[in-house]
Amino acid sequence: MLIFFFIGNIPFEPDVSLGSWQRAEDYAKSIMENLQHWVTGWIDWNMALDLVGGPSKYNSNADSPIIVNKTAGEFYKQPTFYAMGHFSKFVPPGSKVIEISQYDLAKTTVAFRRPDGGIAILIANTKDYDMDVAIIDRNKNRGQINIHLTRHSLSSIVYW
Repeated sequence: MLIFFFIGNIPFEPDVSLGSWQRAEDYAKSIMENLQHWVTGWIDWNMALDLVGGPSKYNSNADSPIIVNKTAGEFYKQPTFYAMGHFSKFVPPGSKVIEISQYDLAKTTVAFRRPDGGIAILIANTKDYDMDVAIIDRNKNRGQINIHLTRHSLSSIVYW
């Protein structure tokens, strides 16, 4: 069995951008796309950095889910922190990526079989418009659910 891990950071972003929901969206999409392509784990390179995106042994700055303001004795949970938390909440350890057919490329979708027997489907709508989607489970004739995705949202559906 091959095991692949992706050690990531917010894609292509060299500086800290406090409160950037666009980066959270890019972060979630990056995690989802990696998991769709045989990656079995996703680890952020930096979970906490200072206000300028350091320290770094490579003299380069980056953004991270937690920014520490040492002078004020504060830390800031970035939107990327909540994006990662979304995955942690709905995809417990031991979950396995399962195939999902997607007929609309306007959204990013990834599905998991959870250790408790449930199915978790995560959907990112990265567009500037709302959309309605239908989720149909044909494997066990569980039926169909129609959901409304607001623009620039990350949604999860869990069922057994």
